[in-house]
Amino acid sequence: MKRYKKLAVFGGTFSPVHNGHLLALRAYAETVRPDVLYIIPTAVPPHKKREDDATDAERLAMLRIAIEPLDLPCEIVVSDMEIARGGKSYTVDTVEILLRIADEVVIYCGTDMLLTLDGWYAYERLLHMVTVAYMQREDDGRYAVEIAEKVQQLTKTCGARFIALPPLSVEISSSAIRDSVRQGKDISMFVPEGVASYIRREGLYR
Repeated sequence: MKRYKKLAVFGGTFSPVHNGHLLALRAYAETVRPDVLYIIPTAVPPHKKREDDATDAERLAMLRIAIEPLDLPCEIVVSDMEIARGGKSYTVDTVEILLRIADEVVIYCGTDMLLTLDGWYAYERLLHMVTVAYMQREDDGRYAVEIAEKVQQLTKTCGARFIALPPLSVEISSSAIRDSVRQGKDISMFVPEGVASYIRREGLYR
């Protein structure tokens, strides 16, 4: 089995994957410089209810279409490991598996996820195993103080390791894209062309 020095994880529901995800992926990969980037769609997200009607196979297919033209400074793997495992997708379980093939694992967090990190399942054990790369939206300064305090708190209490990613000015949500599809609106500016074509062809989110 191939072994990596540094493995980065980018998780989410990805229903659908959109341009905001891809911009964040690029900033993540270019800052962290992993040997491999694992994109892992969740089976059942522990923090929110899934309200989309895309199957696991369709979410995986859209991800593979989206990453095909990407030119990132690392290997990219779209993994179904959490889907195959089934049940709630706890990051700590996924990381324990990935540490069998990597010396170091980095996980990605957006603002909301970072601020609730100490509410995650087995978060102290998780933070001993990973480095957390986090990103704040460029046009959203509301949480700057809270983020700094949370990073300081978890560094002190858990010995957590953090990497701050360059902020991005992107405001795209998968739920808004699904709403636009239901309303018959054009989504071509929010998702890769191949993903938009797939959604139309398969009749998703209608």
